[in-house]
Amino acid sequence: MTEIKKTAAATPKRAKKPTSTRTVKDVAQLQLMVDDDRVQPSLGSTGAAGIDLRLATSAAIAIAPGGMRVVGTGVRVAIPEGYVGKLYVRSSTGIKKRVTLANGTGIIDSDYRGEIKLALMNNGSKPVFFEQYDRVAQLVVCRHFDYRGMVFVDELPETERGEGGVGSTGDK
Repeated sequence: MTEIKKTAAATPKRAKKPTSTRTVKDVAQLQLMVDDDRVQPSLGSTGAAGIDLRLATSAAIAIAPGGMRVVGTGVRVAIPEGYVGKLYVRSSTGIKKRVTLANGTGIIDSDYRGEIKLALMNNGSKPVFFEQYDRVAQLVVCRHFDYRGMVFVDELPETERGEGGVGSTGDK
């Protein structure tokens, strides 16, 4: 597992407003703050698209079949303007434990500064158990459309597909 570099801006005690959201190379910077070093997010590999988030629970937890539980991660982020954070369960959580996020994909807006929480849902037929600090979800940060460019029109431009819906483009 690749650890994320911890900087002064990522320490839990700092509350000063950053002067910039850009690095020296003018690359967007994701700032993270953790409640406890044991919940510090990590990269599963050097090519990972998302950072792994851990459970910040005081003890192991169980989720009954068909049940849901909201759990904290102990992580707060400052996502740069023009970007969005997307939360997904880790593939091992979804496949091996049949646990998903209750809302499918979580969205973190760039102006949110609270703790990242996960609504975990057990879709299996048996109780599911998680240990304290287990890696259960991933945060993927990516650009999003600038909605200031949204325009309401009376007609949409024509396309070859048109209004063809599910299955309209064929199977092969």
